[in-house]
Amino acid sequence: MTAPHAPIRSLPNGGGGSNGLDPRPTCGLASADVEPGKDKQPLVTAVRLGLAVIFLAGLCLAGYLAFQHRAELGELAHAVTAWIRDHGPVPFFTGLALLPAVGLPVTAFYLAAGAVFPLWISLVGTAAGLAVNIIISYWMARKWFRHLIEKLLRKTRYSIPAVAASDHVRLTLFLRLMPGPPFFVQSYILGMVEVPFPTYFLISWGTQVLIASGFIMLGSAFYSSSFGRALIAIVVVVLITIIVQWVRRILARRNAAKDGPS
Repeated sequence: MTAPHAPIRSLPNGGGGSNGLDPRPTCGLASADVEPGKDKQPLVTAVRLGLAVIFLAGLCLAGYLAFQHRAELGELAHAVTAWIRDHGPVPFFTGLALLPAVGLPVTAFYLAAGAVFPLWISLVGTAAGLAVNIIISYWMARKWFRHLIEKLLRKTRYSIPAVAASDHVRLTLFLRLMPGPPFFVQSYILGMVEVPFPTYFLISWGTQVLIASGFIMLGSAFYSSSFGRALIAIVVVVLITIIVQWVRRILARRNAAKDGPS
């Protein structure tokens, strides 16, 4: 009879075995000291499938309602653009600088700017408003929200993660180019994990101005019903999409190269 094997013990935190936790910094919302689940969930679950069905149903319902009330929506759009035009660009771009920091979608400002103001005013005003908004959001995240979240997490096993300096650029690009999270949520996350302000500002402002230019041209083409403007806007949007996808693929390759076996 052979002697029974000794039980295999889990390695301590930071150990080199497969049972030890990964000592590398995390870019998630939970700290690295939280043990991941043992079982991997399947890609398609009942909950995810149900959420997808609800989302698609809501999207179809919104499209149906918009089609049914297209005349009223058109009148409302013309009334809003007339009101913005009467009050001038200063209040509008001041709103762009302040209101997205509390949840208003920036895309609505881009489309409205292109529909109401000349192209050069829309681009310059949007760039200036975005710069102020990005600064305000970062300040709010660092001075207010980080301390609030830390206070809420103090009695739990979670904490705000520490992001390695080598990951600051990659994390900022990933969030800014990832579809889904609202712009202000992206700003708050980057501020709370303490990405340095120059990195945060330059990447955030540069990528968002590039994206905004496409929406501004779309808004201008939609309101003026100009085929030439519409064609230019489509070309710009396609080019922006290509650039974004190209950058995301580069980031994905670097992530795979960095996280892969050495």
